[in-house]
Amino acid sequence: MLRLFTPIIVVALAGCGVTHVDPYRPMSQNLPLSYADLAEIKDGSEKHEEVVKNHKFYRNPELEMYVSGIGYRLAAVSERPHLPYRFYILNDDKVDIFSLGGGYIYITRGMLEFVGSEAELAAVLAHEIAHVASGVHTPKVKSLKMTKKQIFMKAMQLGATAAAGAAGGIVGGGAAGNITSKAVDGVQTAMPEIRKYFQKEDELAADRKAVFYLIKANYDPRELGKFLDRVSKINVGDVVRYIDFLNSHPPYFERRAELEKVLGEVNFKDKSFELREERFVSIRMMTMHFDNVKTDSTEKLAQAAPIEAKAVS
Repeated sequence: MLRLFTPIIVVALAGCGVTHVDPYRPMSQNLPLSYADLAEIKDGSEKHEEVVKNHKFYRNPELEMYVSGIGYRLAAVSERPHLPYRFYILNDDKVDIFSLGGGYIYITRGMLEFVGSEAELAAVLAHEIAHVASGVHTPKVKSLKMTKKQIFMKAMQLGATAAAGAAGGIVGGGAAGNITSKAVDGVQTAMPEIRKYFQKEDELAADRKAVFYLIKANYDPRELGKFLDRVSKINVGDVVRYIDFLNSHPPYFERRAELEKVLGEVNFKDKSFELREERFVSIRMMTMHFDNVKTDSTEKLAQAAPIEAKAVS
């Protein structure tokens, strides 16, 4: 089959070599991912394998469903709800949360123990989702216009079968964002420059976006301020647990002042937010009684999606 199929692809390329394609344009209504999206997902999946090699993960269905459910609810109201978001819990005592391109988001056991409410948990998740939705992880595109021939020749380097999967818009699973790995592997555009860290303005912008995600998802955005307040009061003797988080975000006073400006634009008089305190307490207790869990093999975990969960209603 491969020997018969390859010439067909080559002929197709010859016929479309002069047609220009915007790498940010969605492929189709059923597959609302652009070539830039695929490049970002590919980059995120490769970096995810490195995370797997260097961290232990919680693999507890109930806890994963809880975190993922909140995450999906927030991602659904973001600017890029079509991405295949994945939420992972790291078995790490450090208080931290971070993201990779394509919707990979990691939260530590330490962070789950530190947040004081479900709304605070939603706030830190919303901040990371905002980074992804803002495109700060997207590899830079050297040219806004590329020919189909250029795009598909890159795909051909990975094999005719992978290229065919990408060109055909294969979708895995029921969600629009869950594309098959062949579609991701088959499209590698010329976007080699990866953003290594976020600028201060990226962090402040993520807070601003997080406020509106929280409101749309029926969480009180003022809980983000409470979270920042508690981070600012941590014990100096315990600061080692927070170093990664603190080093990757702007100083407290600057971040808090900017957040107050955004909150000042919100009319809270007619708003009522859900608390879900009982569920939060019962779920968080799990993080305090788990024994350290060894992950599956690197290859198995890198390829596996987290436990499926619907957005929390």
